[in-house]
Amino acid sequence: MKTLAINITILLSVCMLYAQQTPAPAQQYRIAINGAKAHLGNGAVIENSLIIFENGIIEYVGTMNA
Repeated sequence: MKTLAINITILLSVCMLYAQQTPAPAQQYRIAINGAKAHLGNGAVIENSLIIFENGIIEYVGTMNA
């Protein structure tokens, strides 16, 4: 019984190692998402928003009208 518990623990540990995700490649160009509903951290909501990412960082969040 003790051997079974040890084997299950080892099996689960190995499975968890293989379940880890690999990081995505670095962002190569600017990405824009338009027409989305943006929920900001201060509780504000922008219905028709423009969100721009550059180098993996959010550069702009605002209305599409700007």
